[in-house]
Amino acid sequence: MDKRIALGRNKYNYVHTALFEEGYELLSQIKLGDFNLKKLADYSKYSLTTVYEHFESSVEVFFIGFFDHLRKKRKKEYQQIYTHNEKENIIIMFTKFSEFMTSEFLLWTNLKAARVLLGDKKVSPFFLIEELIFQAEATTLKPELGKKIHDQFYIYERTFLENSSKRSELTSKFIDELRNSLN
Repeated sequence: MDKRIALGRNKYNYVHTALFEEGYELLSQIKLGDFNLKKLADYSKYSLTTVYEHFESSVEVFFIGFFDHLRKKRKKEYQQIYTHNEKENIIIMFTKFSEFMTSEFLLWTNLKAARVLLGDKKVSPFFLIEELIFQAEATTLKPELGKKIHDQFYIYERTFLENSSKRSELTSKFIDELRNSLN
């Protein structure tokens, strides 16, 4: 392969990843409704032309790629903290994600809203649920229990969103219920 082509691909991938990281920071600061590719270009060190080229002038294309980028990044982060106990890994995974929901509340709500707007058919499966399925298979967790945990999480998530004054209490309750379900 021509060295110039390889260098060009490396630069393209570097810029693409940098734009996702800039998008992550920007979406941590503004509401989803205020986000657009021009704001991403203004926020980043890249021109609007570069941003448009990377995402085909489409916020939707940005988010589809962004979710895939986040899924890969999160799975890698989580796998670095896992133990040899798969049931404990499920608890670690949900605890860490609950911490993200609290510390990055605006980003989390923006991501939830973007997933709804895009629809599940356009984006990869939610990494947390994908990881739950993986860990459940590794521990030979019964499918009913995996579904129960899945449902408990979505109830917790919805309640968490609606009750800002009780988030810490809701998180503790969810993690306790998760522990009890796994024992």
